[in-house]
Amino acid sequence: MLIWLTVLLLVAVFGALGYAKGAIRMIFPLIGLFVGIWLALPLAPLVRPLVPKVGLENPVWSILLPPVVVFFIVALILVAVGFVVHWKLNLYFKYRTDEYQHQRWLRLNQRVGVSMGLVAGVVYSLLIGVVVYVLGYLTVQVSAGDSDPAAVRYLNKAREDLHASGLESAVAPFAPAPEIYYSAADVLGLLYHNPLLHSRLATYPPFLALAERPELQDLAKDSAYQNMLATQASVNQIIQDPKTQSLMNNHGLLAELSQIDLKDLHLYLKTGESDLFGDRPILGRWEVDPFASMLQEKRRRVTLTVADMLKLREQMKMLGGMRLIITPDNVVRLKGPDVASLMQRLEVVGVQRRRTVPVVRVPVASATATPGAATPARTADDPRMIERYGMRPQATAPTPAPAPVFAPTAATPTPLSPQAIDEEMARAETVLLAEGTWREDRGQYAITLRPQKDLYFFEGRQAPELQGTIRDGSLYLTKERKSLVLERF
Repeated sequence: MLIWLTVLLLVAVFGALGYAKGAIRMIFPLIGLFVGIWLALPLAPLVRPLVPKVGLENPVWSILLPPVVVFFIVALILVAVGFVVHWKLNLYFKYRTDEYQHQRWLRLNQRVGVSMGLVAGVVYSLLIGVVVYVLGYLTVQVSAGDSDPAAVRYLNKAREDLHASGLESAVAPFAPAPEIYYSAADVLGLLYHNPLLHSRLATYPPFLALAERPELQDLAKDSAYQNMLATQASVNQIIQDPKTQSLMNNHGLLAELSQIDLKDLHLYLKTGESDLFGDRPILGRWEVDPFASMLQEKRRRVTLTVADMLKLREQMKMLGGMRLIITPDNVVRLKGPDVASLMQRLEVVGVQRRRTVPVVRVPVASATATPGAATPARTADDPRMIERYGMRPQATAPTPAPAPVFAPTAATPTPLSPQAIDEEMARAETVLLAEGTWREDRGQYAITLRPQKDLYFFEGRQAPELQGTIRDGSLYLTKERKSLVLERF
């Protein structure tokens, strides 16, 4: 195996170096190795402020480089001390003792040097094993296969050999990486190989407020970047992307991410449940369900007419784009399209075109003669003329009915058709409609919102208190006699 060949090569090389350099020049570097490992992490904060000054602005370098720099500085100091001590002792035995003592010193120095070299070979093998164990824990989980750089592929192969050979249990106790590193590696590996979990990541309660940051919203709207993540591009390609670099240089965002409990996040990604926030089911993103809300209103208002039912359906359709975001810091935000003007038009006009009913005015002949008017002449149809002269009545043509006269009606406002409502909704931009706070009281939730726009639930711009309950996974919001049903998304 590759790992065993590496161990044998290191032991042989350092054994030969020990024979050539002697015990003194092997003991002090070995001591420097232990001291450097011991002081690397405690002294790293002293070196960390210098990293950005040499041009390495990425925060990752501020984490990785300081311990390495401290280790090499301590190791070089002890190597220099070893050379000085060896030079002093060699001068002493060469010029202050006889030839016999000098030769004995040289043979002792060489033979003990071989032993120290073998010990150094084993120690350096463990050190390399620790590096492979720590770095490989991450690279193996985010490996993209043949598209990875050659160095990453060799590191992954060494990590697999370390596990297969059983040396993993030998180097694991010496691994200096904190527990948060392994938890972060588990989360990154799970997200890298399961792109469908990205949507679940956005619903984790601590990320609800982070997702409102402009830089993360721009990242979510970047189709090219999202496609790169979905197709599992190599980690090197993802890291080199300018958007990733901007996020890694965002110290405020990194500070907030450092407060996340990664173990709980890992559990949430795998199961959809959180141990830390499981007792607060209201946390999350909720979207108005227009059909369930309409059924709720129908149960309350049993005497709805057809026109009222049509208007209610269009109202709920307008509210369907509204989303309620409830975060762990007791903040509530209501976002969605501004449909206040559409609501007003719907109230005035209705969803059905009004029919124009004609009003007919027909002239009616007066039943009484006008005083002083002349007596009309008798005609052949007069009964007295028929009785006196024996004349028969003649058929007369019917008098045509007067044409109906339509009364003028008031101008009807332009109605809103369902197609027009859909077009208006498509053009509307998502804005902050209201914000406020929430509190819990024995399973009931009181939500106080400060409207930024005129809304269906509110009267003017006052800040009402809504009562919320969760039943069967749905959030029911009520205010006086109005109610809405919201579902998670």
